[in-house]
Amino acid sequence: WKNKKTRCEVESPVSLILSAFSDINDVTQYISPELKGSGTIFFIDLSNNNQRLGGSALHQSYEIIDNDTPKIDDINLLIKFFNLSQELIKKNLITAYHDKSDGGAFTTLVEMAFAGNCSLEINKIHNLINKEEKLIKFFFNEELGVFVEVPNTKKQKFMNVINKYSFNSNTIEVGRSHIENKPKIEIKAYKKITYYLYELRKQWSSLSYKIQSLRDNKVTAREEYINKINIHKNRRLFTIKPKATFPINSKKININKKSKPKIAILREQGVNGQREMAHAFLKVGFDCDDIHVNDVKNKNVNILKYNGLVSCGGFSYGDVLGAGKGWANKILYNPFLAEVMRKFFFDKTKFALGVCNGCQMLSHLSPMIPGTDNWPIFVRNKSNQFEARLVYVKINKTKSIFFNGMDGSILPVIVSHGEGRVYFENKKINKNSVISYVDYENKKTNKYPYNPNGSIDGSTGFTNSDGRITILMPHPERVFSINQFSWRPDEWRVSPWQKFFKNAIDWLQ
Repeated sequence: WKNKKTRCEVESPVSLILSAFSDINDVTQYISPELKGSGTIFFIDLSNNNQRLGGSALHQSYEIIDNDTPKIDDINLLIKFFNLSQELIKKNLITAYHDKSDGGAFTTLVEMAFAGNCSLEINKIHNLINKEEKLIKFFFNEELGVFVEVPNTKKQKFMNVINKYSFNSNTIEVGRSHIENKPKIEIKAYKKITYYLYELRKQWSSLSYKIQSLRDNKVTAREEYINKINIHKNRRLFTIKPKATFPINSKKININKKSKPKIAILREQGVNGQREMAHAFLKVGFDCDDIHVNDVKNKNVNILKYNGLVSCGGFSYGDVLGAGKGWANKILYNPFLAEVMRKFFFDKTKFALGVCNGCQMLSHLSPMIPGTDNWPIFVRNKSNQFEARLVYVKINKTKSIFFNGMDGSILPVIVSHGEGRVYFENKKINKNSVISYVDYENKKTNKYPYNPNGSIDGSTGFTNSDGRITILMPHPERVFSINQFSWRPDEWRVSPWQKFFKNAIDWLQ
């Protein structure tokens, strides 16, 4: 990116990335790099003790060219390791896992510490490292290998499996993980090296911050950068505290198979969220039909026969700016579509939901929706970025049928949009939003990135005067299943967002 005052160049090594996919038996049995603390860190070497530095990030940084690069010397060892890793996971013997081939051991350990916001003490490598050259080779070679965290109470069981697969000569204990208020990484070899995590985060995020400052919004870029550093100076400052003010029922939802209300899953060109939306409503007992706007326009479908309607999100019209308005205009400027949709919205026995692009679309249809005085429209995010994040929202007390009995809850949810900032054309702010973004203290916020689009008072959803018609920018359908969360409390066995969809069918009944 270039302008009169600044110039930014981004350089990265040419790389080949191969992706593969496979069926797995249980999606809940997975291991992430997130350290849990109170564990022992082991290194499992897959390189036959090689420490080749050619092509490494270290050599890239120092402009060193070396053709002695890491490679797979023994494919059978890799296959045997895969079988070992599966047994370790199935027997719950490891609590964190990360390969080290991209950036080397130091990068890997830092990433694991970042993910868990835990301290690491690497204090068992004295016999391997007695001078600087060995320190550099050990921490910055990108040979095949992995680091794992093993609960202290399971070390012997872990070693039993290691011995079973004859990996005892490939496995070394390197240190421990633990929890403290000011997380840090300590390396004790021929000399002691200490870094606080917030110092490393400052370096880690600096390039991204500089790029964002030039490419996006300088103010929000700085807000995010400073936030990353400050909240991790002390572990107590950053504690995620979601809460549900209603019972999270782990029992199977009972469905009345004899009487399934019908819902239209409405979409337009480019929409891609219809399947997950249908899945959520099917699971709580609705009979869902996939309806394109053209089906209604061409009179192939009578939308008035449906009990509910939901307009979905996901790149309508290729997600060009103003796509939601374009979708709405297709309805507003077609006399038949406009009349039939108006009849649907005015029928007090029916309900409607708009999410993401569907939210934008319904906001522009407010003139034909009763009780939507002072609904906003949605404009470009303040960050000038497409925001795809797990965020936290507070559910406010409103008449929305979808949030009945959920007010006061603080829940994680997915956002994925480029135009989610509320804008009130008459300048009168509607503070009675259905849900609002909150920060790590669970307070409504305008601060980025907790508020990903800059909406005033964190507002990100609204309902009409009788609560039948609700519009939301976040995606509750993308967290309907507990396995869809990238993070959630360990004690949750089902998603609290199931109640959101179940409320719709309860209202009809």
